[in-house]
Amino acid sequence: MRYTKKPVTIDAVQWTGDNQAEVEAFIGAHDGYIKGDYVDIGTLEGLMVASPGDWLIRGVQGELYPCKPDIFEATYAPGIPRPRPMEVFIDCEWNGYRGKLITMALVAMDGRELYAGVPMHEELVPWVQEHVVPAIGDPENLTGKLELASRLYRFLEPYESVHIIADWPEDLEHLCRVIVTGPGTRIPTPRLTMEVRRDLDSTQSCLPHNALADARAIKDHYLSLMGDV
Repeated sequence: MRYTKKPVTIDAVQWTGDNQAEVEAFIGAHDGYIKGDYVDIGTLEGLMVASPGDWLIRGVQGELYPCKPDIFEATYAPGIPRPRPMEVFIDCEWNGYRGKLITMALVAMDGRELYAGVPMHEELVPWVQEHVVPAIGDPENLTGKLELASRLYRFLEPYESVHIIADWPEDLEHLCRVIVTGPGTRIPTPRLTMEVRRDLDSTQSCLPHNALADARAIKDHYLSLMGDV
């Protein structure tokens, strides 16, 4: 019986002899080291040496090995670059420390927005009653977290990858609690990464403690730091 080798996508960098920083970053601190004009690499088959012109390949299992340039050229072609993840800014309001979610807002860099609230079945803490409730505004009122999970799925579905940016860790905690719908179950999502940026805040929000206004303010602050506004 004949078999066809599956297409494999690898990461690789070519050792030129003078790109030490690039190669060191690629191989890491434990998989090899540069010694003069050569790179000693710890592979699954033992120690191997890469000469200037050789390619260093990181395989599908994370293994590292060298490859001669003629073999590399005959075997591999440049892959299609992954698109830049869609940056999405999140803000949530919840019922005090470790309290249940009240509202969630997501603001994407392309202008799409999601603002939704879920029913509260517990007594609101006084601070939330005083500061958050008057600012809630008009979110999409959902029946509960499962419906919010469905809305979140539809919001994220158009993107191939998404980078969620928050100014506080609990915003991401509540997002993950919506993504996970039960024991061993979750909504399908694009490739997700998440980041807490303590250099961002919503102090310029036009309506403090309104999750949508605060998420927009976090996005605006991010753009100002990036020099885009």
